[in-house]
Amino acid sequence: MISEVFYWVLNMSIISTLSFLVVFLISRIKIIPKNIVCLLFVIPYLRMVIPFGFSSKFSLANLLSNFVKTVKVDDLDFSAMNTVKLAESYFPISYKSNLIENVFIVAGIVWISVALLLLVFFAVSYFYSMLRLNNAKHYRDNIYFLDSAEGVAVYGIIKPKIVLPVSYRDIDLTCILAHEKSHIKRLDNLWRIIALCITVIHWFNPFAWIMLKTFLSQLELACDEKTVKEIGEENRKKYAYAILEAQESRRIIPSSFSGSKTRKRINNILDFKTATVFSTICSVVLLIIMAVVLLTNAV
Repeated sequence: MISEVFYWVLNMSIISTLSFLVVFLISRIKIIPKNIVCLLFVIPYLRMVIPFGFSSKFSLANLLSNFVKTVKVDDLDFSAMNTVKLAESYFPISYKSNLIENVFIVAGIVWISVALLLLVFFAVSYFYSMLRLNNAKHYRDNIYFLDSAEGVAVYGIIKPKIVLPVSYRDIDLTCILAHEKSHIKRLDNLWRIIALCITVIHWFNPFAWIMLKTFLSQLELACDEKTVKEIGEENRKKYAYAILEAQESRRIIPSSFSGSKTRKRINNILDFKTATVFSTICSVVLLIIMAVVLLTNAV
């Protein structure tokens, strides 16, 4: 059973890597709003967890039809992309030889063991960081100061708390708090945890970790854009200066005020312009096209 699950996880990992590379190239286009870029990254993440999809003549996978086999699931053009092609039949999986079957049995055991260990490690790290909040001193609303805080961060999802180092008590917190509140409104901590859990499932794929790092960076840039909209474009320089003043935090799960590449964020903030209706429509159309091209399977 585990070997069969790993067989399809391996297939999903390969096809999701292709989707990620396309999305990554598109994300380099500066005029696309970062919130749309974040939605584009949802596409390869969906590819990582959904083994089946509809077949389409518009699918990018058609270009790889000579190398990738499409496995029909039913008569409704519902199919799965089989990039491994080491099985004689697929529902259930029957491998081409006993050797291949044994390899997938061992690989499946290693895969699930490492994935569970990573999940336990990240879960323990997360709950340990939450326990530290018992020592935090309440400031106002959901804002706390913590002596041992390494930087500004949002902790939690249901009742999130903004935690700041004690050294920030005497500085202007306007831009910092606006940024963290944007993270809360966007549910960025939830997106981070989902992305991390999916990456753990595909821990053996180096592109999965690269995609996680890139996605977290895009979340931070999208949060910056939302914050600039709320505080006003005339305050962009003030906001950029606040980022330069903030301490850098390296945590994965808590969203930090300066947790992405500072220079990239500063440039993005200073170059930011509110999207026009036309550019917004174009971005949404691009998102729909990419969903059709990358989420569907070869005919």
